[in-house]
Amino acid sequence: MTVTKKRSDLFSKILVAATIVVILLFVCKLFFIDFYTVSGSSMEPTFHDGQQIFARKVGGASRGDAVVISGEGYAKKAGVYDEKIDLLFKRVIAVEGDVISSVDGVVYLFYDGQQHVLENENYGGGQIDKMVIEIQKTVVPEGYVFVLGDNRNDSVDSRMFGCVKVSDIVAVCL
Repeated sequence: MTVTKKRSDLFSKILVAATIVVILLFVCKLFFIDFYTVSGSSMEPTFHDGQQIFARKVGGASRGDAVVISGEGYAKKAGVYDEKIDLLFKRVIAVEGDVISSVDGVVYLFYDGQQHVLENENYGGGQIDKMVIEIQKTVVPEGYVFVLGDNRNDSVDSRMFGCVKVSDIVAVCL
């Protein structure tokens, strides 16, 4: 009878441990981390259509972060009505107070009293191409960010729909 009791105790411990793990995973997914599937080519060469990404739901976004944005309103501002777009996946290029513009496809940022040139950018997937659609000089307002797709020549982004409210950032890519 001791063998049966030991097996029963072991099974109970494993069941409790598995239950705790499932609850922790559920809480993490609900509040802290989620995964998304990239749709489209606007973030190539860094991220590809169909690729799964993990993103944190807490904390702010900084320059250079890839972010998931609540996208339907922004897509409509850019004139994209033919499909339902719930989320957009873009890169934060400028944050509140930054001045951004571009000349001949090269992005210029002014912050911290200095001009910064974003040329030959590489976020881990290959060099970002110069863009065809230029950015008019824009001061990013308080509570907003300026976003671009890594595929600068095939992306609906802040050049079309303007700055994005920080509160519309759903998650930041890990």
